[in-house]
Amino acid sequence: MKTIVSAATYHNITLLFLVPGPIVSALANRFGCRIVSIIGSVIAGVFFAISQFSTNIDVMILTYGVMGGQLLMLSMILVNR
Repeated sequence: MKTIVSAATYHNITLLFLVPGPIVSALANRFGCRIVSIIGSVIAGVFFAISQFSTNIDVMILTYGVMGGQLLMLSMILVNR
């Protein structure tokens, strides 16, 4: 059972990296790559800083993993563009 859960978790994490792609592309077309990359990095840094003050693992996963990771992908996707 543990193997199935691990495989499902890995699949969901991989999908999270692909979700912001169309959104980032539209923002980059409208505002430019530099602005979108800078804003994404700054907001991701804020969420990484907030994650220091998390009191349980759920808050840590939300701030560091989901929010910070998704916003950091604003920069990463644009690098590959």
